[in-house]
Amino acid sequence: MAELIEHIERHLGTIESGWSKDADGETMPFSVARIDDPSGPGTVAFVTLGLSRHELHGSRPDKSIRCELLMLVTDDWRDGPMPGILQQVASGNLASHHALLRGEVVGPWGPLVAGSQLEALYATMPVYLPDEFATCEVEGNQVIFIWLIPVSAGEAAFVTASGWPEFEDALAKSQLQLMDLHRPVLTFDAPN
Repeated sequence: MAELIEHIERHLGTIESGWSKDADGETMPFSVARIDDPSGPGTVAFVTLGLSRHELHGSRPDKSIRCELLMLVTDDWRDGPMPGILQQVASGNLASHHALLRGEVVGPWGPLVAGSQLEALYATMPVYLPDEFATCEVEGNQVIFIWLIPVSAGEAAFVTASGWPEFEDALAKSQLQLMDLHRPVLTFDAPN
């Protein structure tokens, strides 16, 4: 675990706080850490610590994946529900033994925060952070970091219908602030 913490702090900054228990006070098999200003002033990162101790699988059951989950939000959500959201998603990964792969969507569940149109999470690479952050070696195992971007139900449906390359192209062209939980949502033309 020390290698993982060192890697996170080298690339994102000092861990400011953490959560090891769920909302019911039960100890979780992993923690969630908060790091302030990881991609510039006014940003906050929440990342799981210890999910990578567990072997998960993607589309190939014979290939194990070790991963940690990451959410990036604006500073006004530093005390928001992100630790609980990460606990819920990571607990689901552990229960299913399934690692989220690039382009997968979790949800929709309804608004992630009050007044937001974002109600699902889209898994991708942490492109807002230095390339060196995306993977690290912990106790001889490669660990990948999976960025969970909050998305709307319509955006999630577009990913399912058109695939992640099309969706990520649309995100790149949009110039949306993906850390803003009240950002405008992308709209897509109905297919002809």
